[in-house]
Amino acid sequence: MKYFRETTRNSIVIMGRKTFESLKVKPLPSRINIVISRDFSYPNVIVLSDIVQALRIARKLSKKKNMPIFVIGGASIYAQTIDMVDRLYVTHIMKTFEADTFFPEFENSFGMEETWAEEENLYNENPHYFSIYKRKKHTSD
Repeated sequence: MKYFRETTRNSIVIMGRKTFESLKVKPLPSRINIVISRDFSYPNVIVLSDIVQALRIARKLSKKKNMPIFVIGGASIYAQTIDMVDRLYVTHIMKTFEADTFFPEFENSFGMEETWAEEENLYNENPHYFSIYKRKKHTSD
């Protein structure tokens, strides 16, 4: 969580309703929170009904305020935006979990730019490391 907080501070975060509802602190502080939902009753966030609107508003705000945009979940939002993003910030947890929801395949479109872990990341209950992937450039033959 520390890495997520530091990386997304002073940014625009786009998320689905379920991700927003799962947050312990709502809205995420020091960020502009955009929630994709048909329920417009969430206070202190920008609520929009679809990802196209969310990206359009986020891009305008990003230019105006010079803030990066992060898509932070969930699975449906990731699937809708995976072809539109330049970078992926991924936390790899070195443990197997039972799950029915997965991050979209990305390995063919992105190359690893950087990967690292601090000792405390590797020796805790859920050992993990961080990677940043950058979209591969398309080359013409």
